[in-house]
Amino acid sequence: FRRFPSLRENPNSNDVLTALSLSDEIVPLVNFKKIKKILDDRVVGFQRLSEELVVKEMQEEKSRMASLRISELQKMLELMNDIKDYSNDFRFNNGVELISLLFLIILNLFKDVPIY
Repeated sequence: FRRFPSLRENPNSNDVLTALSLSDEIVPLVNFKKIKKILDDRVVGFQRLSEELVVKEMQEEKSRMASLRISELQKMLELMNDIKDYSNDFRFNNGVELISLLFLIILNLFKDVPIY
């Protein structure tokens, strides 16, 4: 019993897998049926806990990844909106520059024409 692994209060899946590994080494060394039964029951408990923790950790990872994807999509949408705003401003500025350029061309064309 002394060498049989115990788990801390809030174990993670790695802790449980380590305990299962140690248990697999210890249980075959036990000769008394009652003690072996108790240890086998603890191993079964470790296995159930391991399965639960793996599922829980997978769900937490999926949730974390979903939150990350949502955050990245929000940033991408903000960037797209910024690009739209910039392109609209850019088109406006290009339009103003085009009108200024046309005005200068027209002034140059009529620079010799007297204004009455």
